[in-house]
Amino acid sequence: MMSLWLHAGSSESDITVPLQTRSPQPSLRALFFATARMQHPHEVTLTIKTNSDTWRPALRIPLIDLKRLSLRPLKWIRFIAYAITGAQGELYLLPSSSELEGEVVNYDDASHFQSEYYFVPSYFLVEGLIDDHAMKHTISGSVASTPSPNFRLKVAERDDNHCIFTGFRGGYCVATHIIPHVKGDEYIHLVTLGRVAAITQQSQAEVEFDERIINNIDDIRNGIFINANLNCSFLRSSATEDVTAILQTPNFAMTIHDVEPPPVNPTMLINPSTLVEPSIDSSHAIPISRLTLQYFRGPHDSYIDFGRDGQDARMPMDLPQANAPSIELLDFTYGVTALNVWGLPAFVSYVQDASLSRLYHFDEVSSEDEPDDDVTSPKNATAGRARRVEKREARRRAVRNEVEDETNQSMMDTMDLVASLWHMSQAPIINAALRRKAEQTNRKIEAWRRGGAFHSSEDEGDLGSK
Repeated sequence: MMSLWLHAGSSESDITVPLQTRSPQPSLRALFFATARMQHPHEVTLTIKTNSDTWRPALRIPLIDLKRLSLRPLKWIRFIAYAITGAQGELYLLPSSSELEGEVVNYDDASHFQSEYYFVPSYFLVEGLIDDHAMKHTISGSVASTPSPNFRLKVAERDDNHCIFTGFRGGYCVATHIIPHVKGDEYIHLVTLGRVAAITQQSQAEVEFDERIINNIDDIRNGIFINANLNCSFLRSSATEDVTAILQTPNFAMTIHDVEPPPVNPTMLINPSTLVEPSIDSSHAIPISRLTLQYFRGPHDSYIDFGRDGQDARMPMDLPQANAPSIELLDFTYGVTALNVWGLPAFVSYVQDASLSRLYHFDEVSSEDEPDDDVTSPKNATAGRARRVEKREARRRAVRNEVEDETNQSMMDTMDLVASLWHMSQAPIINAALRRKAEQTNRKIEAWRRGGAFHSSEDEGDLGSK
């Protein structure tokens, strides 16, 4: 019988407990649970079973963030494991060789935590696995796509031309792609195809015509309408920037009640200027679903200009699935964001290896290792060297282009922010000018009614110049 050793580090104790992978003795199991109750971990590690005999530590999440993101943190851990793998499953207290022998966690227990939990998917498949590079605007899919001029119009019309998280009007907002436009049509097709196949446990051929499959990167289901400030932090992959993502509930692991109520009733977001302090209107109907903005890194008490942490989106209750933001894409990008913020290096490398060939079709053969057709032939040897030089130059150009694209993207984000702030600063001036114009018009009408003449200062200036 094979044994494992679980090292349980905590703030008050540092205990190593031997664990058996099959039918552990009752006394040992009791000892483990007694030890688990003694722990006061600052971080929780999520370990995922990726095949029949391999466990991979995937995320290490601060406990303070777990409690902030959900009222039922163990339910959230189960969901994030699904968001990463694309496969539903259960969370276990101990790693075991058989799911029938393991003990599933009590998902409603929010008072005690151990330093590590183990997720066992219902099956092992990489088609639904997330892509570590999904949020990088500088790494494109294998086939580029032409931007659609109607994307903004369609998304703005669906979202009532207001930011769904702050209520700002369209002039301050952008139609943001959930999956960046640079990824292209083929990429979003492969992502949704893989996720739907994983969720339904069917082959990709069987779900090819499922209505959830998206074939166009500018599909309205790949867009949301948000203010330009929030756009600078939405689904970013930087290690230093603020990072936000959207949690959709209910999902297979969580209900709408497993997340704190929003700081502001979404129905009040249509006119955010009237909100002085955050408040909850308990009289409004309980929604059947929620899209909740959550900060993974950055200010959790952001001003309404950016979107408050935990704020629900204002979306029509009867929005058809064909027009609503894609649940598959929201779950996918939520998992990507968690991996970018809390992912452990070895697991990130595992995800990268699995996604590159599946989603990007890159040539993984090193040009330096590529054999010549016939090294004894001077002609073929020269041709082989030429091919290697050409590939090296292509890689260098790709690196240079990536740096330039990152700079351009940063500049565009800055320009969006500056434009938004300028519009905000000009609003009082514009409103004052409109009031003066209205007052001037009223004076003209009043003068006409009295039978007198009325000349504005502008009119007098014009007459004097003639």
